[in-house]
Amino acid sequence: MTYHIVAGQITASKILKAMCRGEGKATFTTIQGGIITATMEGIDIILNDAFGNTATIVVADSKQRNGVIHEIDSVILPGKI
Repeated sequence: MTYHIVAGQITASKILKAMCRGEGKATFTTIQGGIITATMEGIDIILNDAFGNTATIVVADSKQRNGVIHEIDSVILPGKI
């Protein structure tokens, strides 16, 4: 599970701001130490990991007691499928 968690309250707005500063790309380090790269495809935020797994955020900013959750449309695993 720690492969999917980034420390902090990372809202979609913060992801977009980081992408603006990064000329269309932003990287985030998961608690496990993996790198997740966020980019835009049209109006969608696309997440990629180091293994080439890709997911699109379909529901953003679901605020929970333990943080902010973004629902994605596919599974990102810590390895190539």
